[in-house]
Amino acid sequence: MGEKFDFRPRRRGLDKEIRKRIRGLEKANEALRRESAERKKAERDARERLEIIRSQREIMDRWDRLTRQSRLAAMGEMAVGIAHEINQPLSIIRAAASGLEEYVSQRAEAGPGEGDGPWERPAAWARKILAQTDRASAVIEGMHAFARDNADSPAASDLRDPAALAASFFKKTFKEDGVDLTLDFSGDALMVRADPQKFSQVVVNLLSNARFSVLEKTGEKKIAVRLFPDREGKTAVLEVTDNGVGMDEKTRERCMESFFTTRKMEEGTGLGLFMVAAIAKEFKMTIDIESAPGKGSTFRVFAPLLTSD
Repeated sequence: MGEKFDFRPRRRGLDKEIRKRIRGLEKANEALRRESAERKKAERDARERLEIIRSQREIMDRWDRLTRQSRLAAMGEMAVGIAHEINQPLSIIRAAASGLEEYVSQRAEAGPGEGDGPWERPAAWARKILAQTDRASAVIEGMHAFARDNADSPAASDLRDPAALAASFFKKTFKEDGVDLTLDFSGDALMVRADPQKFSQVVVNLLSNARFSVLEKTGEKKIAVRLFPDREGKTAVLEVTDNGVGMDEKTRERCMESFFTTRKMEEGTGLGLFMVAAIAKEFKMTIDIESAPGKGSTFRVFAPLLTSD
């Protein structure tokens, strides 16, 4: 018989090689799993980033829509007052032009007159026409200023001017509603860094809110608007007070949320006070609200005054 061959060393070597290759395959598989997990994470992160971008765009689009809706709602509130402000000078212009036409026709037929001179009265009427035309133009320019956006960095402005402009739009409406409106913009200029058009919108929306509040009650209807510096002279305070129906605590806490309204659908958008809060935040203003059921409401907007240093 031949000599026996011992395969055990070779088998041990093969086993060792197999185990080595298995470990290599396991490492490769682990690397593939990690790579796959990383790829999936990267894909998930990419999808999340896309969702964030889409959400940001949707938020910006919605904000633009809200701004436009609020502006349109405010312009609708002012439409009656604006028509009155423009119709007044137009009526005077019409009367002066009619008198001028009649006077010139009579003078042309009668020849030169005596006393005040043939052209003194027509000249006075012409001056009246020019003055009232300028008045109507100022109202229209004020409306244009309110309607347009100012994307540039706001310059220093006196808050009394946009507040007075906004209040003027409500004169006729309040008179017809039997609302007693008191304005107090006396004192020195209140200079702040804010867009005057947007501050006008703040006043318009607060006045509109106050109007609806007083119209829901019987008896005297009073609204007061004050603009004054605080005791330290560091802050301008806009104060709008009404003696309307007031708000309970829950309503007061939510009144500046978007689309929150206690009015009927056709009467309110739920955007007016929301825009007040948004504009205040944009220009680092703060808001304080005092209200109770049956006791009316007071809205105060605090705007940091510009200092001379």
